[in-house]
Amino acid sequence: MALRNKRTGKEFSAEMGESAARFKQVLEQKLPEHIKDKAQQLVDKSFEEERYQDDKSSKWQGRKNDKEAGNARTGRRGLLVKTGKLIEATEAEVRGKDTVAIVINDPEASIYGQVHNEGLPAGKRGAFKMPQRQFMPIPGEPFPELDSAVEKFLDAEMDKIFKD
Repeated sequence: MALRNKRTGKEFSAEMGESAARFKQVLEQKLPEHIKDKAQQLVDKSFEEERYQDDKSSKWQGRKNDKEAGNARTGRRGLLVKTGKLIEATEAEVRGKDTVAIVINDPEASIYGQVHNEGLPAGKRGAFKMPQRQFMPIPGEPFPELDSAVEKFLDAEMDKIFKD
């Protein structure tokens, strides 16, 4: 005799198969898009708040010579914003079923972005070390804010599937 769900009347094994198929669809289709959107939000927020979106408060170091005005709120233009190329070129994208990447789609902005993001040597022949103004994760390093968002998303999706 097959086990049945009292509420739905369906056989337990058939119900679990349907739930597993729905969860697989979440993992393959919804999750990558969610991660992409959340990663983009966190990168955009880094530029807006001038700090990396991690569990620490990593406020970016200011400029040595901050004469360039522009931002009405602070009396200066934003850090890492001169032309807006870097912000416009930085985007999250889904690559296949299981990869989401944050890329800078402009070769010139890419070099500039990497120097700032990682705090690398800059200037003629690397004459000085640029202060790190991280706005996106460095490959291989944890991104706890994104991990937390993914966990919340998966919890909500599992509740929808398995508590129906």
